[in-house]
Amino acid sequence: RNKNLAEEVKKLKNNSGHQRVDGNVEEMEGKIAELEQKLDESQFEVEYWRDKNEMMINKIQFRNRKEVLERYGPGPHHVELAIHFPTTKTNEKITLRLYSLDTMPHTIHTFLTLIDRQHYNRGSFLSLRPHVLVAGPVDMHDVENNRQLEQKMKREGYFPDGALLFNEYSGEFPHVVGTAGFNEEMGGPVFYV
Repeated sequence: RNKNLAEEVKKLKNNSGHQRVDGNVEEMEGKIAELEQKLDESQFEVEYWRDKNEMMINKIQFRNRKEVLERYGPGPHHVELAIHFPTTKTNEKITLRLYSLDTMPHTIHTFLTLIDRQHYNRGSFLSLRPHVLVAGPVDMHDVENNRQLEQKMKREGYFPDGALLFNEYSGEFPHVVGTAGFNEEMGGPVFYV
């Protein structure tokens, strides 16, 4: 909206010295002033909502950090995943070390909540690329189990819009081989390793 108003003001200003546009110069100047006022109001509105959004994010992060400290302690936080391979009788384990609670409180809170509520139980790992595994409450081999997992995620509000309310990313912890994280577009509950 701001871009359209700014373009309209520019167009009117550029026209004013070269040709008449539906009336006299005073009328055009009035239109320009009106559009500039709307542009100012629109920019104020954008800044207001940007500030409001930042305040909400900070409040959610504060509350999530507080809850993680109360439930799981200060960390560092580790999650051990037991993996059953249907083709063998052995189970394997993967231990994930989570990032600093101060860096990503909402992400850590969400992941620990998903683990604590056993939302990944009966889920699966899929090989997406030679160096990327995707894990989550999905089952590509058992249609009924997949349906149940999906319904559970919908009831909990994690499907179809994701588990995170917003993404937290730190360049301090880039997405490289050997790391885990939520998909940026959906924001969990599916994650990759």
